[in-house]
Amino acid sequence: FSTVLPGPPLDPMPKLGAIEVLCLGLPMVWLCLKFVSDRMRKAQAISLKDRVVWITGASSGIGEALAVCAARHGARLVLSARQAKELERVAESTGLPPDRLLVLPMDMAQPEQFEANTLTVLQRFKRVDVLINNAGISQRSSFDATSEGTMRRVMEVN
Repeated sequence: FSTVLPGPPLDPMPKLGAIEVLCLGLPMVWLCLKFVSDRMRKAQAISLKDRVVWITGASSGIGEALAVCAARHGARLVLSARQAKELERVAESTGLPPDRLLVLPMDMAQPEQFEANTLTVLQRFKRVDVLINNAGISQRSSFDATSEGTMRRVMEVN
């Protein structure tokens, strides 16, 4: 900034005493807290009761934990992943009766399956309220040792 202003130089940061900072700071903190609490009070929690929740990557990890949690909150579940045996294990751990649960093995790297799988879910539950795209794969190797096909598959699935 090269413009010279007339008069004495301005102190960019005025010196404030502790009382002044307290008087300026507390109202600001109060306003921020009030704003946040008002917003939270107005926000309505989304109930999962009787909602159809489709979770991909549901055979382990975060997907499995989400399935168990959604089941506890009354959701109807569609569980998808490549490993059917693991999906069955997760389905059992949810404690849901068969009419509230659909195990639908699928590979996210095969998009030609998507339409048929979606129709299966819609036939069973008539809708999907929540879709959690949790499926993912990884490759543990150095960049130069990873084939282009492997890189492409990781990017397409994730």
